[in-house]
Amino acid sequence: MKIILLRRSHIFFLLLFSLFLAACVPVTPEPQTTFDVTLSDSAIMPRKLWVQAGTTIDLNIKNDDRSAHSLALLEAFIDPPFNEDKQSLVIFDQVVEADEEVNIQFTAPAAAGEYQIISTQPGDMEAGLQAKLIVIRP
Repeated sequence: MKIILLRRSHIFFLLLFSLFLAACVPVTPEPQTTFDVTLSDSAIMPRKLWVQAGTTIDLNIKNDDRSAHSLALLEAFIDPPFNEDKQSLVIFDQVVEADEEVNIQFTAPAAAGEYQIISTQPGDMEAGLQAKLIVIRP
């Protein structure tokens, strides 16, 4: 009887350890081609957009705030504030007026990696209007 209980306890601990290890493995979300993006006074949501390199991406952008914001994709990460000397890093920049919804399409960068998404309006980047476009290989 003791041998059976000992074996059951070993099985229990092995299962528990397996579940722990499974929880530690990072999960990469599936890349998408369409996103609903919300701009507010302090955030771009979702914070991360996973896409496949070179694919056409549709963004449905809604500005929930009472002031205009923009959604800009940069080819490199920058520190705030955004100013004119960083304009050369902009891949695209779409202004979205207060309470407005717009749809834009763009082609995801061909190079895999992380790209910065910001609002280029004065003070927005410092307020937290930042996100990431994560490009993965096909």
